[in-house]
Formats: sequence, C-alpha cells, structure tokens
Amino acid sequence: MKKYFYLLTLSIFLVGSCEKEDDPIIDLSAEKQLPKIEVCHYDSDTDTWKTININENALKAHLKHGDYEGQCSDLVNVCHYDKETGTRETISVHENELAGHLDHGDYEGECKEGYTYVPDDPFEKELIRLGYDDVLDNYVLTSNINSVTQLLLGFYYYDENGNWTGISSNIVEDLTGIEDFKSLSHLQTATDKLTYIDLSQNINLKILGLEHYYSVDLKEIDLSKNINLEVLSLLNVPLKSIDLSNNVKLETLGLYQVPIESLDLSNNVNLIQIQLDNTRITELDLSNLFLLKFVGVWDDSYNLLSCIKVSSTVLGTATLTSSAASFSTYCGY
Repeated sequence: MKKYFYLLTLSIFLVGSCEKEDDPIIDLSAEKQLPKIEVCHYDSDTDTWKTININENALKAHLKHGDYEGQCSDLVNVCHYDKETGTRETISVHENELAGHLDHGDYEGECKEGYTYVPDDPFEKELIRLGYDDVLDNYVLTSNINSVTQLLLGFYYYDENGNWTGISSNIVEDLTGIEDFKSLSHLQTATDKLTYIDLSQNINLKILGLEHYYSVDLKEIDLSKNINLEVLSLLNVPLKSIDLSNNVKLETLGLYQVPIESLDLSNNVNLIQIQLDNTRITELDLSNLFLLKFVGVWDDSYNLLSCIKVSSTVLGTATLTSSAASFSTYCGY
C-alpha cells in the first residue's frame, strides 16, 4: 500500500510541475530572415546539378559535399589527364572549373582515342621533323611514338639530304605528350624555355640530359619514378636541390652550372663517375660509393668544396680532377 502511495504522490508532483511551466516555443522567424544564397547543388539521386537557394548558415555544409556557390553554369567536356595512371578520359566540368583543369594539363573537348595531345607547337614540329607526325594539329598518333626509344630535341641533326645542319629552331616550351613515349630510354633536350617536365610515366628512361645553352626556369625535377635511370646530365638548370634516392642504378652524374646546395648520394651505390661544375655544394660524402672511378669538380667561381669524403678503397683507386678539392676518409662531417 505504501508503494502505491509513493507513486501517486510522484504523479501529482510531475503533473503540477508541468502545469506551472509553459511549453517552450521555437521561433523560426530568425532562421527565415537569414540571407539567401544561390548554390549549384548536385542531386545524387538524379545525377544532375541545379541551382537552389539556401540560408547562409547552410553554405558550409553544401560546399563540403561538393556543391559550389553561385548559379550552375553550362557543362563542358574536358579531356582530363590522370597523372597517377598516365591516362586520359573525357569528363564533364562546369565552365567556372575549366580554367583550373587547363592549368593542370587538361584540354577542352573530348579525348581523341588513339592520339596523344601535344599542345606545344615547337614540340610537335620536332616530332614532324623526326618523322613521327605529319600535320601540325596538336595531336600525334600514339602508335607512332609509344615504341620510340630515343628523343633528341634542339640539337644539331642531319637534314633530309644527310647534311649536318644547325640547331633546331623549334624551341620547346612544353613537353606535354612525353608521357606516351612509354619505351623511351634516352631523352635529351637543349631548349631554353622549358619550365616544367613530368617524366613519371617514362619508367624505362636510362639516359636523361637536360642541357640548355642558357639558364631555364626549371626549378624542380621529380625523378622518383625513373628507377632505371643510369645517366643524368643537367646543364644550366637552376635547381637548389634534387632527390636521387630512388635512382639506385645511376652510374654517371653530371651537374653543370646547377646552383645545387647539397647532394645526398648515399643510395647511389652504383655511381662510377661524378662531374660537378659551378655548384654551391660545400660538403660531399661519397664514402658509401665503392665503385667510384672518377670525380671532377670545377668550381671556378665559388671553390666551396675543399674536402670530398671517400672510402679507403676509393682513396687509392679513383681519380679526382679539381683545382681546390681533395679526397679524404675524414672531412669533419
């Protein structure tokens, strides 16, 4: 009986409490008065885009899910290049996204199956001169280039009559299209306007020479995918640093007029020959390179490198040509 009394008392207390306290009222008027913003919204159910109006405080959530502020613009086809796979496919993007795609090597329009996109006229003219193309139209048959093993751009060459002629006048600025030279093992350029190069798809590359008559604005080179590289020669390339840790097959290295400040060759145990000309290197540890036969250091303007650390084996067998540097098993670093 006592138990029922307690329950009855509790029920009366709860009812009384509810009667004394007004129910809260949610005022949505403030929400309705917030500024409206136009958003191009993607509807995943219908796979379509449409312009909708939303409250300002909902914008962040829409942007997070792939919508963008403003009215939906017309869709345009773009031939998109995937740097990871080295392939192209046609995708549709909004007009306001087009500029960003063009900046990253895509081009407007549908991809042409069986063709490689070559937007740089001087590069395509070189391909025409070499017999891999015949019409200057920004495209070359992929089948004409995917088995090419050697490509020399901007050097002296034999003309159609077999005469030794001057340097090509085709000053290549953009090597877009080089990614489809899948069999390329030897690439050399002597162009002075190159600002960017992507060799990530040229995994068979063994010899690379970027040798320019004047300094180019090429401040970065990624060779991490070129694991078969054996010879690397750079002339008048304004690099501050270069990562060669993945290039373990490298045998010959030449850096000429390259203002590089440091050089880690600890992984390049197959190096036989190293030549450095007017670099900014102050320390060079070659103590891990037991196959080394020759080192040349020409620092005519700087003479910053005085001691080259080598193993005791190399100390007695390798040749050093330098006006200021010397071999030692101890250099203080």
